[in-house]
Amino acid sequence: MWAIPAGKFWLTKTVLVFAAPDEVVHIYCAMDSIQLSEPISVKAVGRTYDTTVSGFIPGNRQSVLDAIQDMDGKRFVILLLDGNGNYILAGTVFYPLQLLPETNLGKNTADLAGVNIEFNGITITRAIIVDNPF
Repeated sequence: MWAIPAGKFWLTKTVLVFAAPDEVVHIYCAMDSIQLSEPISVKAVGRTYDTTVSGFIPGNRQSVLDAIQDMDGKRFVILLLDGNGNYILAGTVFYPLQLLPETNLGKNTADLAGVNIEFNGITITRAIIVDNPF
């Protein structure tokens, strides 16, 4: 999963170009933990989607906690790689997503330890498949 700062990319149909590649944050998540959800709402202004991208970063490391703290309060579009090898882009420059982190610690060694991350926002379009930007 990659978090791209809103406004730091160009998108033409399915071609995604990073305007500031050094600002793109690669987020390692357990592969089976990455999820995309886009429930639809129909309102007087039209259709909207409550877009959520979530994943689990295993382990508790200070470098991860520092990176999450640096991302807090900022807006992003999220690039995912699905199980079929497709790159999926969630959020837009005008309707970005915001990070909502949650740290988990267990009493026992076998308990889950790491950070659940969630990027959430209201969008007016569903996530799209884009060409490999790398």
